[in-house]
Parts: sequence; C-alpha cells; structure tokens
Amino acid sequence: MPVKQILLAIDKQTAIEVFITGEQQPVLCTTHPFAPATGNTFSTLNTNSYLQALRRAAGTLVVVNPRGMGQSSPLKSPEDATLSCLVEDLEKVRIHLNIPRWNFIGGSSGGDVGLLYALSHPEALQSLIVCSTTANGPRMLEDEQSIASPNHPMWAQDIATFKAEAAKSGDQRTGYHWHNRRPGVWIYLKDNEPLMVAPLVGTQLTRQQAAEAMFATSSIAEQLHSITVPTLVLCGKNDPIIPCHHCEMLADIPHAQLVTFEQSGHDIADDEPDLFCSTIQRFCSLTHKPTKKG
Repeated sequence: MPVKQILLAIDKQTAIEVFITGEQQPVLCTTHPFAPATGNTFSTLNTNSYLQALRRAAGTLVVVNPRGMGQSSPLKSPEDATLSCLVEDLEKVRIHLNIPRWNFIGGSSGGDVGLLYALSHPEALQSLIVCSTTANGPRMLEDEQSIASPNHPMWAQDIATFKAEAAKSGDQRTGYHWHNRRPGVWIYLKDNEPLMVAPLVGTQLTRQQAAEAMFATSSIAEQLHSITVPTLVLCGKNDPIIPCHHCEMLADIPHAQLVTFEQSGHDIADDEPDLFCSTIQRFCSLTHKPTKKG
C-alpha cells in the first residue's frame, strides 16, 4: 500500500507534514509529541512495529509530524511544543484533509494528546484509543514502581548526589526547572524537589521538556467523566514506565473498554503485535459509523 507525503499549510506561518496510507474507512490518526526523535519518515512508515500494526488495523492511516519534527515548521516558541498546541494542529489537519471524523490513537505521551483532543474537540472523533497512558502524572510519579519516578530505586544515587550538591552550593532555585544530572539523564524539579527523572536527548530536548513538564505537573483525572467518545484503553501488564494500575484508571471514562496485555511492557505493539492489531481493528469496526452523503 503506497504512502503519500503531504505538507499542509494550516495557517500562514505553519506547515505540518502528514503521511497517509490507504483510502478506506475507518480513518485512524496518530502522532507523538517527541517520538521518533527526528520525526516520522517513509522509512518509519515501513519499518516501525507500531505504525505497521496501525496500517494493518486501519482503512486509512494518517501520521502527523508535530511542529519541529520532520519537515513540519520549526518551533518558534515554547508554546509550539505544548500538547495543547499539538491538539489544535491536529484539528486543523483534519479539517484541511476534509475528514468528517476520525479515530485517534496515541501511546504514552501520545495518549495524553488523545485525552486532551477528546476533551477539546469531541465532535472530531469517532473514537479514541490510548495505550500505556495515565491521566494523573503527578500521582504516578510518586510511585516507586515507575522508572520515571525519582522514588524508583535506580535513581537513588543520582537524587542523593543532587540534593547533597544543591545543599553544599546553597542553590535554592525556585519554581519548575530541569537539571541535567548526567548525559541523557534529566531531573525535573519544583523548588529543587525532584518530580521526575527522564532520559532526554538533545535532538528534541525543547519538545521533550515541554511535554514531560506538562505530564509531571498536571492531571486531567477529574475530567475523564467529560469524555464522551467511545474509548479503548490498552495497558501493558509489565509496563515499567506507566505501571498498569495507573493506566487502568482511564476505565473511569464513560463507556470505556479496557484491555490488558498480559505479555507486554510499555510498547505493546512490539511485545504483542498481532493481538495489538486485532484489538484495534475490532474496536474500530464496532465504532465505525459510515458518513451519510447528501
């Protein structure tokens, strides 16, 4: 199935790179705030296990590169890297492509994008699928079972050393900020109190920091009851980043379906690709409502 590449001018200053494969229903859209690091390409459409599974599950797959990724317009301000900006860009892409409604799927931070999308533009969605996601980042980051938590045993030495150095130097910075502990390891802090540990890399540092900071400081758990679109929640039983019980909280969404993958970690499409694909395909076929013409 051929892949089409389109550069959509969603406004006078911004172009968004979109890849489209297929011409049938249902239409499935996906994106991620900072992965892959340099954006999706023809190569990732043909080799990435997640995208390959979605191509098999969907009649049409739309893959969107956010601002600052691939050939999409570069980031002009920190606001351009936020999840809320990405949600609005997705909606403009849908309108430009003349798609009445589509299904959105997002994994991890991409799932957070989906939750915000469903709250902001429910009329745009036929359904929502979220994988390995939680609606309460701050609560999850208190859980020592998550490797993103500063309470996880693997970060004990890094956190202890940071606190000792901060106390010795008299560094009493206030507010939210990032600290580069060592190459590839960043600590997100509030008033020098660690909130999150993240493996951030330079190619998408600004974008990753914006997305992770939002995740670490905001919760939309109390808004889940306001999501009205059919929702499928996918959890990996052995997820080391989003422990399964945090993902399962999304079952509070009205009429949500929860599927737990017993043999999966954070990347379900890698661990159980066939079951991942068939689960999405079955859900989309049940929620698909043909658009009436005339």
